[in-house]
Amino acid sequence: MTKDRTIKLFEEKQVRSVWDVEQEKWYISIVDVVAILTDSTNPRKYWSVLKTRLKAEGFSWLQIVVN
Repeated sequence: MTKDRTIKLFEEKQVRSVWDVEQEKWYISIVDVVAILTDSTNPRKYWSVLKTRLKAEGFSWLQIVVN
């Protein structure tokens, strides 16, 4: 599997990302996105709690890629 790791910028903040050449898909760090969108002091914990709540409500469409 060939991957190209890069850093994307969103609102001047870094988001880790990986391009998978074989699958032709971008994978991004959801923790980085949560940090940007929520200004949380602990985005990993914020995502963990949110993910648990979504799962409890029946959301099964989440594909989680966390570095």
